[in-house]
Amino acid sequence: MKLTAKMNKCLMIAVRAGMLLTLWFGVCQLKAATNTVTFTITRVKEVQCNEGAGEACPNDYYPKVDIDAQGLDDGKGRFCCAHDTDFQPNWVFSRQADVSHNVVSIHVELWDQDDLSADDQINITSLPNKSQDITVNLSNCTWQGSGGLSGFINTQSSSTGNGKDSAQLYFTITTSAPGCADSDGDGLLDIWETGGVNGVNLPAMGADPNKIDLYLQLDFLLAANHTHQPLQLAIQQVVQAFANAPVINADGSTGIQLHIDVGSIYGVGVVTTVPGTDARVKGTYGDYGGGGNAIPEAGNIIVDWDGAAGNPGTNFFTLKTMNPNRNNIFRYVMFVHQTNARLAVNDCTSGISKGIPGVNFMVSLGGVGLRGTPPVLAACWGVDGTGNSVGNQAQQAGTLMHEFGHTLGLRHGGNDDINNKPNYLSVMSYKGFPSPGVVINEQFCNVPVIPAAGILGNCDYSRVKLPPLTGLNENSLDECLGIDGNALGLGAVDFNNNSKLEGASNCQAPNNVNVAANINFDTSADANNNGVQDPGEPAILSTLNGFNDWASLVYNFRTVTDFTTAGTPAEQEPDPQSVESAHNAASKMTQAKLTLTVTGPSDATPGGTMAYNIKLENRLEDGSRGPAVNMVAVSTGPDASTQTVNFGTVVLRAAVSKTANSIVPCSAKDGVLITDSVRARGTDLASNAIDLTRSSQATVHAPVLALEKSATASVNAGEAIAYRIQYQNNGGGTALNVVVTDTVPKDVYYSLPLDQGAGPKPVSVTLNGDGTRTLVWNVGSLSPHSEPGVIQFTARPTLLALDGTTFANNVKLGFQTGASCPSESLTASAATKITVVKLREEHEPHIYLHWKSDAHEEPAETLARIQATDQRFDGRAGAAADGALSQPEVKASFAFGNIFVYLFHKNRPKHLEHDLLALYFNLATRRLNADSKIEHEHDTPPGLANVRDAALKAEATLLIPYSEATEEKYHSAKEVLEEINH
Repeated sequence: MKLTAKMNKCLMIAVRAGMLLTLWFGVCQLKAATNTVTFTITRVKEVQCNEGAGEACPNDYYPKVDIDAQGLDDGKGRFCCAHDTDFQPNWVFSRQADVSHNVVSIHVELWDQDDLSADDQINITSLPNKSQDITVNLSNCTWQGSGGLSGFINTQSSSTGNGKDSAQLYFTITTSAPGCADSDGDGLLDIWETGGVNGVNLPAMGADPNKIDLYLQLDFLLAANHTHQPLQLAIQQVVQAFANAPVINADGSTGIQLHIDVGSIYGVGVVTTVPGTDARVKGTYGDYGGGGNAIPEAGNIIVDWDGAAGNPGTNFFTLKTMNPNRNNIFRYVMFVHQTNARLAVNDCTSGISKGIPGVNFMVSLGGVGLRGTPPVLAACWGVDGTGNSVGNQAQQAGTLMHEFGHTLGLRHGGNDDINNKPNYLSVMSYKGFPSPGVVINEQFCNVPVIPAAGILGNCDYSRVKLPPLTGLNENSLDECLGIDGNALGLGAVDFNNNSKLEGASNCQAPNNVNVAANINFDTSADANNNGVQDPGEPAILSTLNGFNDWASLVYNFRTVTDFTTAGTPAEQEPDPQSVESAHNAASKMTQAKLTLTVTGPSDATPGGTMAYNIKLENRLEDGSRGPAVNMVAVSTGPDASTQTVNFGTVVLRAAVSKTANSIVPCSAKDGVLITDSVRARGTDLASNAIDLTRSSQATVHAPVLALEKSATASVNAGEAIAYRIQYQNNGGGTALNVVVTDTVPKDVYYSLPLDQGAGPKPVSVTLNGDGTRTLVWNVGSLSPHSEPGVIQFTARPTLLALDGTTFANNVKLGFQTGASCPSESLTASAATKITVVKLREEHEPHIYLHWKSDAHEEPAETLARIQATDQRFDGRAGAAADGALSQPEVKASFAFGNIFVYLFHKNRPKHLEHDLLALYFNLATRRLNADSKIEHEHDTPPGLANVRDAALKAEATLLIPYSEATEEKYHSAKEVLEEINH
């Protein structure tokens, strides 16, 4: 039996322990803790080749690897042979290794296969044995190698040899050992995200081993007269886009936590958290202690990657300011003035990355180039307050996300370099890049928003592959399937702009044949270097494949060769001309021209609900070529309230109708025109704004009420005042819940039996605490242009009213202009003046004994005047008070009761009542007036100047309970009345 080194090691342990050989395998199996360890050779660069006589360079390479001392795995049979000076073979060696001691050895050799002689070992180190020997430490996920090499797991490194046959070998080491896991797949080991690495405190920077975390350090150039410090909202936009990403994390949350170290530029020690649509995901930006460095800019400098001759510029890496301890964690961006991707000077390139995927990139929005017709030197991008080109918010956010996308492995077509694909909805495409000269519906970036498809748009990478199964073959396009193959409901696109929809699947004959069109505007000879096909330039027709960017990001840049500095710059990065040309071409091909129609009722009632039909049409005959997306209509009613109606996507040749409601203001006046305005907004697939307004008008039919009030101008005290109320609806709408409320003033008496008016009678009469009475008539509804309504009634002022007293009567007309409207009211008033009857000398007052015997001879008018003055006698005959004074009630009021008590003045209240009632008869029969002076042979009590005063004194006394203590008050009041009535 052949034993490996591992077996020999275990056997020696067993022998020393005195174990039987038969127990050996079981013991060793119990002792060993195994996990996969993988060694991958990613690249081989030939340093020197010495094939010898008869054979030509380059060498024919193959590897040999021994993992965990289990024996040399000769890769000649599987991997031989690669013969090039620089190639990427991806040679993979994996073993189940004993990791119980957290140490695993790896021995690596590189060989040259020779046909005419024995194979030669290639030197991949500076050591005599030509091999690389590595010890992997699984406790901290690092390794140490020959020649002083060291590194981290999951990170590409290299070992370089020297001499006649030598090469540089690039490799990565990975393991399934739990201690070196990357649970969320973001390229950061769990032990880093929970404990930090190289002095970088990742937990304090928001790292979570179960969520994808990306780290970016941002610095910028600062000149004497301008700064390239980015706008805070631009940074927040990008962090928000990643937080909203449709990427599912290990813990089930959705989104990517992007952390941008901008230093203290937005506040010392300030870190801003940006939650995603899933609140469990939180991106951040702020002061993490390393970024935000203001790098001095002497003039308007040009920055490139190496400052090569012929394209002069300042080397990016001489300006880069990042602590090397961050190299394994952070990508790096510098906001600079200009780069020289196209020209040595006057270059308007917006930015550029070094490597796809990669680490380093720049945003260069400070260029001054030839712009306009005729071309003149002008700012390439948005300017600051002093006119310096620094980029506006949209340009800064879009460029940052675009170039960052390159370092995450994205190209201008997602996974290819085919630009401007209409089925690739991403900020990586020039047509989805923020246009420098166009404000598109106040959007930050230029990706269309399609909520129904889950496409958030604006600053976004592609979220879906379109069409899902196949690409768009420009040689055979089905216009009726559009850009999405009907997967997202975007409908048809008139790709060739001939005002017809043609295609084999869904289009109708005779247009059921596919068409050819250059729908990404690609050309094989771009004479003006604008990135699109112009007249006279030959088209390239190919199959355009969609791509899901978010599902394909490369998080771990450490697998990139020489990742800290290496990488090939992305070609032909956006400048204003290419962006505008791409946007204009996309706009022409996918433009959506919609018509908006708003129809509603022609008549309106205050408080009523009006239903409006809102119709959006997308018609070929109007010049429309594709769908409108994210269409939203906002209806503003005449009451200024708004209602939002979501139309979503309106496909080509579709008409979509929806209803909105508005409320007519209760204050709307009769005959006026009210307007309901509708504004419909959205974009086409090129994110051009669609903004339409229409309105509908209606005539208001509202009630217009009139109210009049009249009263007898003057009456003698106690006589009936005739009141007349007139109301009318002169408007075009019905008045609802019409109620007439009349307030009869204090000292003016109303009762139904005494009402001599023509009516109608009130439905209720209420005596109020202040002595007024409220009369109510429920009129109900008043139809438009109604005939006048009239109410006539009478009421009587008290006999105690003095000459010249004026009684004002107020009436209120309450109504509603509509069923849901609050009540409104009109008021009117009329006044009546009290006059005095001239007394006749022969018409002397009588004492109560006279009236006791002769009152029955008095007419009803006399009794009505007394009732209006004092209602205490109503109901004295044993019946309930009915609002009128009758002869039986008068008789009962004058009755003696117990004659003995009465004669001997033991019933003072009864005496006083008799004299008071007699006084009223004297007033009612015009033997006295209220202002008649008191002629009293004794001293007149203070405050009593006339009959009115005496009567009021008596009335007040009768309200006081009679007792020995009040007997004198009663006697005094009676004595005065007796004198008056004599």
